[in-house]
Amino acid sequence: MSFIFVVIDIPKTPEDKVIKWAFVILVIFTGPLGAFFYVLGCREPIKGTHEQYVSAKWKQVLGSTMHCAAGDGIGIVAGAVIAS
Repeated sequence: MSFIFVVIDIPKTPEDKVIKWAFVILVIFTGPLGAFFYVLGCREPIKGTHEQYVSAKWKQVLGSTMHCAAGDGIGIVAGAVIAS
């Protein structure tokens, strides 16, 4: 359910494509917790306010952390597939 919400909602978010994919991937791994962080740190409450909304340092850190965690998750899965 969380995954479907993020997949449907993320095209409306004016983020870079790589960040959008990171949120989708992270929600695959974390479920509702990842969707919560997506809404908390990325989803603009009013159209056209994204830059202002994410200007808080903690929201920038959250976005960067989510991006890194998604990359780590893909790397771990890929490594497990290659190693097995």
